[in-house]
Amino acid sequence: MDGTEVVEAEKLLMRVGSWSEEDIEELPELYRRKAREYRRLANRGESEGISDSEE
Repeated sequence: MDGTEVVEAEKLLMRVGSWSEEDIEELPELYRRKAREYRRLANRGESEGISDSEE
């Protein structure tokens, strides 16, 4: 993956992270699952970051 692809991937992830649940519901099933999986992983990463800084 080159630098341009990384930048594009980061932009897409930021965009998915900003979608409402209603936006996600309008997606085809595969994309809904992947969007929810991304959110779950992103939220888990945020909570792990918080707990790491509190220790």
